[in-house]
Amino acid sequence: MSDIESEPAVIETENEVIVEDGEPTRNLQKPKKPRSEKQIEALKKAQIKRAENIEKRKQEKENNKKLSRKEKLKKELEELEKE
Repeated sequence: MSDIESEPAVIETENEVIVEDGEPTRNLQKPKKPRSEKQIEALKKAQIKRAENIEKRKQEKENNKKLSRKEKLKKELEELEKE
């Protein structure tokens, strides 16, 4: 039983393992490689395309709202004409 009590407690965090005495034992994450020029260019291109697509979706959504209002008015006119 005394063997179990004498073992230091291990606390695991996201980036490192810390032993009870507070000293980090090892780093679990590898350092990241820097991005290449092609990767940077591709990222910028993707960001631009995403922004364009978001703007298109906003415009389509607004157009759909306008169309639905027009359609509602047309239906109301048709119903009034039938009566």
